Amino acid sequence: MSEQAEADGAPFEATAGCPYCKGLVRHSKRQRCPMMPAPPPPVGVFAEDVRYYRPRARAQGQAQASPFGFWRFAGVAISTIALLITVPLYFNLVFDDLTSASQSPGPLLAWIAATAFSGLVVGMGLMWWSARTYAKVVFTILSATLLITGGFMLVFAPVYRQINTAGIAEYRASNAMLLFGTLTVAAGTALAALCVRWALQPEALQRLNRWRRPVGAAYGVLLGLLGLMVLGLLAIAISADDGDLSDAEFGVVASVVTFTALGMMFFVPGIILTFHGISSSMGERSAAFTAPVGALVVLAFAGVLALGQFNMALDRPIAAPMPLLHTLAAILPGVAYLAFAGRGSMLFGRVVRGLTWRQVTLAWALAIAVGVTFAGALESIGGLWVTVLLLARDGAFEGVTAIGSDSPFGYDVFDVISDADYLLSDREQWMANIIAIAVIPPLFEEFLKGLNVRFLMLRTTTRGQAFMLGAAAGAGFGFVEALLYGAGGISDDLGFWWIIMLIRAGSTSLHSLNTGLVGLAWWYWSIGRRAGPAAGLFGLAVLLHAIWNGFAVTLTSELPWVGTLEDRTIERVVYGFVAVIGLAFVAAIPLVARWLREPPPPPVETTPLGAMAPWIA
Repeated sequence: MSEQAEADGAPFEATAGCPYCKGLVRHSKRQRCPMMPAPPPPVGVFAEDVRYYRPRARAQGQAQASPFGFWRFAGVAISTIALLITVPLYFNLVFDDLTSASQSPGPLLAWIAATAFSGLVVGMGLMWWSARTYAKVVFTILSATLLITGGFMLVFAPVYRQINTAGIAEYRASNAMLLFGTLTVAAGTALAALCVRWALQPEALQRLNRWRRPVGAAYGVLLGLLGLMVLGLLAIAISADDGDLSDAEFGVVASVVTFTALGMMFFVPGIILTFHGISSSMGERSAAFTAPVGALVVLAFAGVLALGQFNMALDRPIAAPMPLLHTLAAILPGVAYLAFAGRGSMLFGRVVRGLTWRQVTLAWALAIAVGVTFAGALESIGGLWVTVLLLARDGAFEGVTAIGSDSPFGYDVFDVISDADYLLSDREQWMANIIAIAVIPPLFEEFLKGLNVRFLMLRTTTRGQAFMLGAAAGAGFGFVEALLYGAGGISDDLGFWWIIMLIRAGSTSLHSLNTGLVGLAWWYWSIGRRAGPAAGLFGLAVLLHAIWNGFAVTLTSELPWVGTLEDRTIERVVYGFVAVIGLAFVAAIPLVARWLREPPPPPVETTPLGAMAPWIA
């Protein structure tokens, strides 16, 4: 309480309307009033979690420091170091030593068993005893590591059987890869199941809540600094536009757009995560979200395309305005679809209530910071596995005499993989692309994009709000794709920039609609407690995404019935497909949002009795 307020009793003008302190305590309108009654302890995300969570009672005057604090800290340090040593050592023994022809398998198997046992007891056991919450996070990362590495063992097992080199015991290496790959995948699956079980417990989010804000802010700072480093190269690229650069003019503009795409991909979500991580840690509230008018955003997008294309059509395009124009062309379609979902109309509809700017922008940023990163890594790994298995099926590794590219023996495994376009038939390439682009990405992308909606929902979240959070996450994912595909698509001709960005706007509508359906699926799974609609909505989102990607893969393949088409015909088919399907997705977003909209509260009758409490009225 301020001394000035105690002296004259006059409330501060900035907080005179606060119902708790009546202006006697200086605080902003967005900050929590210190005289506000303390809220009940967090009990998870949903109301039914109350009966499961019981906070531990602490006696008055009890010391906060545990007598075992030092030993627990030491246990965390020792166990972390043990895992960092034993896990890479286990993989090295299996990949390198056990497959080598000069090594005896008996002692190596003993070393592998000792390494696995020490990692299990010293690493995982000691960590579980020292800090269980920290251990659950580490075990989640460890489960993903085991699954990916075990998958590599299973995929490369037939490769080891086909190669012919004196330094590798081919059959023993193949059998070892199959055995330890199966064991590693089984261990990773069991550990992942335990991690999912822990995550579903009511107190899981409450225990991790203390780490959510600082970790999010730190991750945002890291992304922001990385984006600033890339954007710093823009000054060098733009300065190269001076002088007579008639032959290099195209390269200058293309490099500027590329640096813009890479920099904004990290900088924009980094700023959002940093701002909300720090502001929420300081207790600042977020304002209620109000969706813009979608039609106005569409007009702004059309104006950006017109300005950008006018610049690109010049004999000497100017590189300086392209960072802003390219960023706006990538972000405005997602903003328009978010407006459609927020109003249920392309013009002036009834705005959805109950969401804050923090929820919406975090859904948008987390889809980039988490979804794009992990989805890209998993898709790359899945595409590599499919290619290797198809090559191994055709016996493409039989003439290989080396594993690494630095070996002096000539053709190695990585040379075979890089020549897959020449070694696989057109039908096999189409099959590999279908699996790597139309099957794996829809599953991972839709799950990872919509996962943050699950953690941003509250126990009072409605279906319309869940759909809008998902649409925001899809818009963020589409923003990154538009940045990157737009930068890569102008490598042949700068005049295609507006067409590429228009096509990416249609792709962003796919992401917004699909992730909105995934957000609705999370609502049915978590709040509605109906597994059937949840699985159906998620399957529908994956199916729509797979059809979109599969169509693009098929048109770019060399199948007999596609290879006979002229380039002009393929372009017309692509533009027609994007126009029809894209407009259908755009129209579906406000229609679904309007169908999910909760009815407005009934008006209160203007009578003395109607103005009283509801149970009296």
